[in-house]
Amino acid sequence: MGEYMKRATFISFFLILSLQLAGDFNRGVSLYKQKQYWDAKEEFRKTLTAEKGHLPANAMLASCLYRLRKYDAILSYFPILIRDRTINLNDLVQKKYSCLLLKQIGFACLQTGQSKKAVVALSIANKLISNDPTIYNSLGLAYLKIGKFRLAEISFQTAVNLFPLNHFYHNNLGAAYLELGEYKMALRCFEKSVRMEWNYANGWDNVWVSRAKLGMASHRGWKSYSYFMTATDSEKERDRWRQAKEQKERLHKEQLRREKEQARKRNEQRQKDEERRKKAEARRKADQRKQDSAKTNRSTNKKPPPKSAVTPSPKPSAVKTEPSGSTNS
Repeated sequence: MGEYMKRATFISFFLILSLQLAGDFNRGVSLYKQKQYWDAKEEFRKTLTAEKGHLPANAMLASCLYRLRKYDAILSYFPILIRDRTINLNDLVQKKYSCLLLKQIGFACLQTGQSKKAVVALSIANKLISNDPTIYNSLGLAYLKIGKFRLAEISFQTAVNLFPLNHFYHNNLGAAYLELGEYKMALRCFEKSVRMEWNYANGWDNVWVSRAKLGMASHRGWKSYSYFMTATDSEKERDRWRQAKEQKERLHKEQLRREKEQARKRNEQRQKDEERRKKAEARRKADQRKQDSAKTNRSTNKKPPPKSAVTPSPKPSAVKTEPSGSTNS
């Protein structure tokens, strides 16, 4: 009976601990999905405090540290953990989290300039899960940095085949072709990259560099599909339509600007004319006031003429007339 109680107590304790570990781990995963990496890291640490060899918690902790750019923390602990651990390839959960842990180690090595170690870690991760495009892309970057351009091309091409809608993968494949001197293939990859993401600055820079390498007009600074080698007729037509639309909008804006400028000049001229009219009216009124004032002054200062002596005019005298002839009787 005593032995049975001990076993029951041990099983109960184990179940409670397992539930607690599962709770902490699930909270950490939920926080990780919400991009709260710091809080998620603390939850995974709680899980590892109770069980140091918890592989999923170790893998997710490494992911959090990578997101927080703690590359040295990843490389100081997890490679030893993965080296000392036996991975059961028949266990899908162990394969999944072992691959995730090796990916984070490889990514951290790549970020710290340890490209050869990154190749080792990513190659092992690729052996565990061979359909992850992020592994092939990072592996290609590592090969590119150590000068193995053909292997980089193969890795990037596999990443593109697995996920053809990622513009980064096309750009990286073009970079490998550029290093191999295959400028035409590089240009095609860069063109595909910027056609997927119009505002991808690195892709446009690589397009212009590749065109210059091929002896073509680089069109640096001109973002247009119309001069692309991979552009179809519909894309060219759409690009011509877009350019025509932009030209029309430009002309419309210029016309509005000119009309606004002309209206401003008309208003200024109207204001000047009004000011001149007011000044002329003010001068006319001032001149009128001066004239009225001068007239008033002349009328008040004028003296009346002096009175002269009036002599009466002589009365006319009577004139006696005699008959003009006499008669003799």
